[in-house]
Amino acid sequence: MQSSTSRVWFVLALFSLSVLVSCDSGGGTPEPDEPSELGVEVTGTVTSAENDEPISGVSVEVLRADNGNTLASATTDTTGSYEATFTVEEPSAPDQIRLELSAEGFVDKEVSTGFQPSVTEDVALEAMSVEATASGTVTDSDTGDPIEGASVTGTRPDGGEQFFEATTSSDGTYDVTFKVADEPSEVEISASADGFEMASQTVTFSEDISVSFELPSATTQSTASGQVTREDNGDPIGGTSVTGTRAGSGEKLFETTTASDGTYEATFGVTDEPSEVTIQADAENFESGEQTVNFGE
Repeated sequence: MQSSTSRVWFVLALFSLSVLVSCDSGGGTPEPDEPSELGVEVTGTVTSAENDEPISGVSVEVLRADNGNTLASATTDTTGSYEATFTVEEPSAPDQIRLELSAEGFVDKEVSTGFQPSVTEDVALEAMSVEATASGTVTDSDTGDPIEGASVTGTRPDGGEQFFEATTSSDGTYDVTFKVADEPSEVEISASADGFEMASQTVTFSEDISVSFELPSATTQSTASGQVTREDNGDPIGGTSVTGTRAGSGEKLFETTTASDGTYEATFGVTDEPSEVTIQADAENFESGEQTVNFGE
């Protein structure tokens, strides 16, 4: 009787133990960690390559270099600065990013750089240029003959910026191609040559400009003045005719008459400066007087 009771207890003990073991070994599969996000900031300044001045209103696109997907975009402020921020899952972060920049009046530009949480990229943009041609002929207005070696320049009327400078050939023609980054509304074209007066014309800007010049011979302005008096007592002689001629050739340069105090003054122009001028005074009841002097203004 006693041995039967002991056996039942042993079976129950084993059952209880198996239940405890089963409960301790239970549990579900652990969930994977969420991917972490990385915050990225891309900043910089955009300036002009010509003068280092900041450029406002530049569109800046930030893209993945591997697939071209856009990550962020920004626009430069009045100081030329931009700031673009975005997030990316850290495991799939790109090795490189690409910046695409565009602005009115400037050539579009792309810049690639290594990926970092903080990227600073300063960019200089080239101004968009327009190619134009200026041509024409420079001649002598008196004879119509071509003027060789005349200097022809093109400048911006408001700022004086020079666009081009050319020299005429033996037939008086010039032909020059030039580029402008900031297209002007007008161009001032001037022509000058030794022995001729300079001439200028302001024309509407176009890609094919044609301007010709007829230059008058250069004139040197000179003033002759003095007084005519009696040789014996020094009294002034009014109404005296005073004539100036080119010494040697006798070409008349001026003619005038003295005032009541015997003084005279005459302004004249010469295209071919003489080395000397002969001045002669003639008055009724007096012998002529004459002096040859060096030419001057």
